[in-house]
Parts: sequence; structure tokens; C-alpha cells
Amino acid sequence: RLIGELSSLPTMNSTYNRLIEELRSPTPSVRTVGDIIAQDLGMSAKMLQLVNSAFFGLRRQIMSPNEAVMLLGLETISALALAQNVFTLFGQSTRKVVSLSAIQSHSQNVASLAKHIVRAEGAERQVCDSAFIAGYLHDVGKLVLAAQLPSEYEAVLVLARDRGLTLEGAEREIMGSTHAELGAYLLGLWGLSDLVVEAVAFHHNPGKSLTARVGPLTAVHIGNIVEHETYPGNRIALPPDYDRDYLAVLGIPEERLSEWRMEPLVGASPDP
Repeated sequence: RLIGELSSLPTMNSTYNRLIEELRSPTPSVRTVGDIIAQDLGMSAKMLQLVNSAFFGLRRQIMSPNEAVMLLGLETISALALAQNVFTLFGQSTRKVVSLSAIQSHSQNVASLAKHIVRAEGAERQVCDSAFIAGYLHDVGKLVLAAQLPSEYEAVLVLARDRGLTLEGAEREIMGSTHAELGAYLLGLWGLSDLVVEAVAFHHNPGKSLTARVGPLTAVHIGNIVEHETYPGNRIALPPDYDRDYLAVLGIPEERLSEWRMEPLVGASPDP
């Protein structure tokens, strides 16, 4: 019903659609993906700026999209392209309701933390990449709601502030659903993997998922809360709390959470 209230579902630009086509081919080519990005000057410039930032901490400067794809992999590059597209698509529309810079900073930090967490658990590269992608895109639903339903979303923020609610609690009370569920729905439509969609959908309440092992969902759930604890300027409501029953089922002790809280993040809040 909430999706039906949107004036229109956001659509990706032609560059991203071509990327997805290539990634879904039987033998996706690193060179072809790099060439597709290079043909879109705006996306190429933003991609290289991000890849060469402290976000990735690479030891040398990356000069071309092809080189970026070789180093970071097809899935990560496609997620970066999607994120840049989404932030551009909704950037102007959301500014009066939420801070785009705060959401971007928060998303980058959660992506880095999520990847670190699953890597520390010995996960294979595909799982690490999925954790990174899910962390980067976990709040895409906020952008959609703030851009498409600004009056309703302003009411959500007021309710969260006045009654001391978490954002998802206020969203559910006013809209009947949350940014996590909406974001997961759209990411499914845009062709993201089940691991990513699940991590986005349940990042506030992982115990409601069917997954009982440490993976992208666990990593994004923890990374999201750790980031809010570390940089309160990136919050727009009362931060969520750990799903301790879920963490207990996975056998994650408090000491491990403390270790992850010590992991250095990309950057501080843009709105101290």
C-alpha cells in the first residue's frame, strides 16, 4: 500500500541498466563494465572520487573505471554505481526533510564496518561484498520516502522527536511500514541479490529473518548501531538498539561487540 502511494517508482538511468544487463550475462566482463562506466562522465568522475577517498583506503590512486573494477570487483562497483545514482536521483528532493550528507556519511561508515565484521569472521569474498553493498544501501528507503512523501515523512520525524521513538517505530505508526522494508522492496526490483535484500529488510530486527548465521544481515545490524553510537550527528531520531536475542542465538558475546566498536570509521558526522 505504501508503494502504491508513491507518485511513481524511481527508475535507474540507462548506464545502471546497462551495468545490470552485463552483470546478468553468462560471462560478465570486467572490461565491459569499466567501459560502460567510463562512457558516463558524471558517474565515472563520482566513482573515481569515491574509490580514491579514505572510504576504501587504497594504497595508490586509481585513474580509470576499468582499474577500479579490477581492484574492487563487479558487484561492489555496480553497487557504487547504484548508490551514486540513488543519491543523485533524490539529492535535491530530500534536502528539506533529511540531511543527505548525513545519510551518505552514515551509509559509507556502515558499509565499511559491515565488511570488516564479516571479514573478521572469516567470510568469503562474495559475503564480504554483499555486506559492504547492503551497508551502503541500507537506508535507501529513507531517501525515497523523504523525496516522494515529504509531508508524511516530516510528520514521522516530528513524532520520533516528540515521543522519543526510533525512526522505524515512528514510520510504522504513521505509514504502516518502514524505510528498511521499502528499501529492500526497491533493491529487489533493481536486481540486487537475496543476501543484500534480506540484510536491508531486517537490519533493525534481524531476529525476524530466517537466517541464523553471521553474515551480511548481522554485520549491517551491528554496523548501523555502532555507527550511530560513534557519530550521533548522523542520526535523525532515537538510534535503534541491538537485537540481543538474535545475537545470543548466534553466540556473539558482548566482548565481540566491544571489539567492533573500536574499529575506526571513515569520517565524522557532517553535522556536528
